[in-house]
Amino acid sequence: MAAFDIVTFSLRPEISDVAFTTIDAQMQEWAYVNLPGIMRRTVARNPQGQWIVVQLFNEISQCGTGYFTQSESPVSEWSSCIDHSTVVASAYTLL
Repeated sequence: MAAFDIVTFSLRPEISDVAFTTIDAQMQEWAYVNLPGIMRRTVARNPQGQWIVVQLFNEISQCGTGYFTQSESPVSEWSSCIDHSTVVASAYTLL
């Protein structure tokens, strides 16, 4: 059954929104090639500077943030922009 993977986070203070969105565009392409079962990925930011990544997968077992630690580009660049102390990840199965 399909599932949403939802991750919220803040950027490190020295990372601009413009720099992050450029890196995230590369991450978007990487995700569709390298994350098994991904059907959709959307990124947004609220006025307080908190970011959210919503990914739709074929099944809940494909959800998770394990890819954050991969050393290949652009994952390592993308992950280095994030204040990892602010990361909150949740997965939800569609009803």
